[in-house]
Amino acid sequence: MKVARALGRDEEAVSVIVAAIMLMAVGLMLVGNFYANYAPILGREDEMVHMYRVHNQFVGVRNSISTLIEAQDTEIELLVGVRMGTAGRAYQGIGRAYGYLTLDPQRSSVQFNASYPVENVDATKGNLVFESKNMYFPNQYVVYENGGVIVAQRETSSFISDPDFEATFEGGYINVTFSSMTLTGDLSTVGGSGSRVVKMRLVTGSTEENYWTGNGKTLEINITTDYRHAWIDYFSQTLVISGFTQLAAGTRPVNQGEFSITSTGYGLWLQIARVNNYDNMKGVIDINLE
Repeated sequence: MKVARALGRDEEAVSVIVAAIMLMAVGLMLVGNFYANYAPILGREDEMVHMYRVHNQFVGVRNSISTLIEAQDTEIELLVGVRMGTAGRAYQGIGRAYGYLTLDPQRSSVQFNASYPVENVDATKGNLVFESKNMYFPNQYVVYENGGVIVAQRETSSFISDPDFEATFEGGYINVTFSSMTLTGDLSTVGGSGSRVVKMRLVTGSTEENYWTGNGKTLEINITTDYRHAWIDYFSQTLVISGFTQLAAGTRPVNQGEFSITSTGYGLWLQIARVNNYDNMKGVIDINLE
């Protein structure tokens, strides 16, 4: 009897151990399933929210620069914070995203010319770029150049905040307004996952008006940029909506209301025929990244 009771107790102990092992196995399976299936979803959501935040912060940079130009005050310094990445969730197995913020005063340029005879109107340089290093959400470039904010993802790019550009017919005359912003400062890059600060100060600012009598002149805008698709789509949509007629790429516009956009290896070339008035709000902004 004592032997039988001992064997019974051993079987009960084994059953408890087996049950514990099975519970552990189930628990590990659930944890593994969470890390494999749900952690990437949560990580993607965190990074998506972060990228939208960066979009809005770059719009803040754009608005701050516009404010400096309008105020024409070289003593004012405006600051905008940019969040570089996410904090991650270590206890859920979600990694930390980070990013880089780069000021390049030579990276992009806009050249404004009025043809026949050729007259150089203005030129700008410089852009500010955020490059994400995400683990789950697709990487993006968020760019401020010449008054607008562009988001580029894979092979596509588009404006999320438009530059200051307008073209209208008024009393048989064509009027074009386009602000030109030059960014100055040291070529610099800051990175990490925390917050960085963009400091902006007006160096010079002015508004110029160019008026051409008679049939006006063909206004030519040459843009050197890594994001030409955004600029091409923007100019095309804006001018067509304003009543202008788009010609085939490479075709020189001659008649009033005609324009053409030609893509080049380094950017694009916009031509608008018979422009009578071109207003240009110019600004040179010094940028410092901290």
